[in-house]
Amino acid sequence: MPLNCHRRRSAAERTALLHHLLLTRHLAERNVTVPGGLTCRLGEEAVNVAVSVALGPLDEVVTTPFHPPTGLFAILVSRPAGRSSPEPTRHVSISIERTSAGDETAREAVNSLDVEDLLSAVQQALGAVRTGDCARAVLVRLDESADPIDVLVTRMRIDHQLDDNALRAIDDDARQLARAA
Repeated sequence: MPLNCHRRRSAAERTALLHHLLLTRHLAERNVTVPGGLTCRLGEEAVNVAVSVALGPLDEVVTTPFHPPTGLFAILVSRPAGRSSPEPTRHVSISIERTSAGDETAREAVNSLDVEDLLSAVQQALGAVRTGDCARAVLVRLDESADPIDVLVTRMRIDHQLDDNALRAIDDDARQLARAA
């Protein structure tokens, strides 16, 4: 999956993604389970949000018993309609790896800072699995050089989709929801 593969999303779509990112961050700060039941370290909110948003009603998340700094993060299993248990070959594995920008693998990986690219990659992989393709993998290049929330906020501001008042209101709502959890 090439980097920067996100399609231009509407202000409403990006606002929903931003709200999910902020809620996930505030829940992680409070050590509360984040939506989807995924483990989430600070800075990995974009991976969690992309997975949570991409899941459909017949999909489930099988997390690993540990959360290594590199390696497998989660497996998304898509259950065919009318079946009670998923087929083991119909899944999407999400891997997070520390790679350098010059690494051959890094060029095919999705940047952990870009929730839009991550969402596109997970949706594409799940879509293929749902239509009968075999297992798919999404490799995420862990990038700790910036904050995934700042990346989306900057993009929204450049596209005139967000101002300070709207950001404050979205963040306040996410904080209130996290406190209530």
